[in-house]
Amino acid sequence: MASTFSPILKAIPGARRWDDIAPFINTGVLTNVYTWLEPFYRDFRAVGVVLGTFLLGLVISVLYRRRAKSARVFWIQAIFISSVFLATFGPKINNTQFISEVLFVLAITANWSELRRIKLPAFAVRRSRVRAGDQEHAEPEAAREGG
Repeated sequence: MASTFSPILKAIPGARRWDDIAPFINTGVLTNVYTWLEPFYRDFRAVGVVLGTFLLGLVISVLYRRRAKSARVFWIQAIFISSVFLATFGPKINNTQFISEVLFVLAITANWSELRRIKLPAFAVRRSRVRAGDQEHAEPEAAREGG
């Protein structure tokens, strides 16, 4: 589990974690580039790959369906989708930057629902009112003052 949860293990002093630089292998060409499934495979083998991709797909699909409900869900699903899009370059879903981005979005959007409840003073918001039967529109202050 040292590879899958390495960002969490980095925060724990003395915890044994996986080396960030993967060993080189010979595939006809010497390389140390693996797939984004590597952490799941290293820790849990085939079961980890199947369950890891299934759970990731489930989380992304749920977030994608609910993205229009709030700004928070929209930005979190964007982070998840971008991490899958960039997965060909390495595992992104289990790195410190991904976790930091999610925490940043959660912190920034924490009070958005309360900000929408704040009543602005009347002079800050000018809305036109249309009543049944008459056309009454709010006018700019300059028009009311005659100039």
